[in-house]
Amino acid sequence: MTPDLPMRVSARVIRGKGRGKWLGYPTLNLTIPAGFPLAHGIYACRVFVGDELHAGALHFGPIPVFDEPALSFEVHLLDMTLADAPAAVDVEIVRYLRAVQSFPSSAALAEQIARDVDATRRALAAYDESRR
Repeated sequence: MTPDLPMRVSARVIRGKGRGKWLGYPTLNLTIPAGFPLAHGIYACRVFVGDELHAGALHFGPIPVFDEPALSFEVHLLDMTLADAPAAVDVEIVRYLRAVQSFPSSAALAEQIARDVDATRRALAAYDESRR
């Protein structure tokens, strides 16, 4: 059960395994807040890095394509590469996009991430429009 969205959480940035960068979609890997209520899935979000606001695609859950049952909480910033990872970020989670799923290869995963990025852009544009 996913709580009402949007919701905002704060999280520390932690070291990841570098797979997002290798796939062409670098991520900020985040600590999972205590009692985090979201269902596993992909979400459209906004990421506050200091005073800057960035669009993001968020993954929360296991990573089946790499056979990793441990939960991952990571966000890809759209159209933005940070020179240095911040110590912490605030994430405003706006819309659920899809469930976590497995893929036959890392290439198939990268193709789905591209579709997720497009879906994120559309979801954030619709969210902005609904707030006007």
